[in-house]
Amino acid sequence: MNKSVEKRFFSSILASTLVALRQAFRQQWFWLIFAPFLIVVIFAPHLPADSETASYRLSLKIILGGGSAIFFIGIILAASASIPAEISSKTAQRIAIAPCGRISLLTGRILAFSILAALAAIIGFVSTCTLFKTTGSYSKYIKDDSRQFYSSAAVSRHSGNKKIASEKSGVLWVSENAGDITWNFNAKNLSGATKAELMIVPVVATTVDTSALVSIFSGKGGKLKSEEISLFDNRPSFVRQINIPPGTKSVNVRISRLPDSSPFGFDFNLDELGTEKNGVSLITGSRPFYLNLFAAWFVVWIKLSLFASTAVFASTFLSGPIAAAFSCLLYLLSNIINFLKEFAAALGTHEMHAHTHIQHVPHEPAFIEKAAKTAITLFTDYFPDASRFDTGEALIWGRAIPFGFIFHAFLYFLIYAATCWLASALILRRKEF
Repeated sequence: MNKSVEKRFFSSILASTLVALRQAFRQQWFWLIFAPFLIVVIFAPHLPADSETASYRLSLKIILGGGSAIFFIGIILAASASIPAEISSKTAQRIAIAPCGRISLLTGRILAFSILAALAAIIGFVSTCTLFKTTGSYSKYIKDDSRQFYSSAAVSRHSGNKKIASEKSGVLWVSENAGDITWNFNAKNLSGATKAELMIVPVVATTVDTSALVSIFSGKGGKLKSEEISLFDNRPSFVRQINIPPGTKSVNVRISRLPDSSPFGFDFNLDELGTEKNGVSLITGSRPFYLNLFAAWFVVWIKLSLFASTAVFASTFLSGPIAAAFSCLLYLLSNIINFLKEFAAALGTHEMHAHTHIQHVPHEPAFIEKAAKTAITLFTDYFPDASRFDTGEALIWGRAIPFGFIFHAFLYFLIYAATCWLASALILRRKEF
C-alpha cells in the first residue's frame, strides 16, 4: 500500500468514526441513558442498609453494576443500528467505494463505539467521585490516604489436628478440640516485599466477639511476629507491620484458638474478598481509593467496548432491532458462564447406583448427558466470560485491582474484538451497498 492509498485509507477510517459519533450524538435517546444512571448515583446512598459500612458497599455495588448495565443498553442500541441504518439510507456508499472502504467502515464503527464507551466510563467515574465527595458519611472510606490493598492468597493451608470439622457448611472450623490452622505464602506471592500486614476474615461461631493467637514464621522456621487479635464475624482483623527478612522464600501464618475463645472458622467456598477463599491474606502494598476506582471504571470501559464490538458484528447480518436483541442475549449468556460451567461439571457425575442382589453397579451417564456436557463445555471455553471484568467485589472490600488483571482483561477484549472484526469483514465483503 503506497503512501497515497494509506493516507486515504486512514482518512476513510476517521470519516467513518466521525459519522458514527455524529449519528449517536444526534440521537436524543442516547443522551437519555445518562438520566437513569444519574438517578441511580443520587439515590444509591439513601437505600436502606444495616450500617454505614454496608451502605457504602451497597452504593458502590449498585453504581458499578447498575451503571455498566445502563451504559451497555445505550452503547448496544447505538452500535446495532449504525450499519443497517447507513446501508438502508445509502450513506455508507461514499466510504465503501474508497480504498479498503468496507474495512475502514467497519473499523471506524468499532472505534467510534469504543470512544462512546470511554465517554460513558468517564461520566461514570466523575459521577461516582462527586457522589462520594459530597456524601459526608463516606469520607473515611475515600479520603486520600485510604488504602486499597494489594494482597495475596495463601497457596496452601493445613492443620496439625484432624479434629477440624471442614465439612460443616463450607467453613474450615477451629473447634474446641482442634489445635490450629497454618497458611503458607510463597515467595512469588510476596513479590519481594520487605514489610507486610495480615488480613484475617473469620466466621465466628457465636454473636460474642472472640480472639485468637496469630504466629507468623519465615520459611526457615524463624518467628517473625506473634500477636493476640480480636475476631469479629465476617469483618477484617489485622496484624500490622510484619518485617520480612530479605531472601525469605515463604511465610507461614499459624492461627490458634485461645483456651477461653469461641470456635471460629474460615469460609473457603464463598469468595468473600474478591481474590481468595481462604479468609487469610497477606497485604504487601496499597493504592489510593480514587486510583482504584478509576481502574474499576477502566475495566468497565473494556467490557463495554467488547460488547460494542459484538453489536457491530451482529449489525452486519441482522437488522438494527434484531442485532440489538441478539447482542443483549450474548451479554446475558456471558454473565451466566460460571453457572453453565458448574452445570456441565455436574452432568453425568452424580453417584447413582443400580442396585442388584449381587452388587451396586455404578451409574453410566446417558449419551444425551455426555453430549450436553461436551457442548456446554466447548461453549463456555470459547464464549466471552463477563466475570473476567468483575471488579466490584475487589473495590468494595478495599482490594487494589491488580494491573495484571487489567492487562489480561484488555488482552481478552482485543482477542474477541479482533475475532468480531474479522468475521464482520468477511460478511461485509459479500454485502451489497
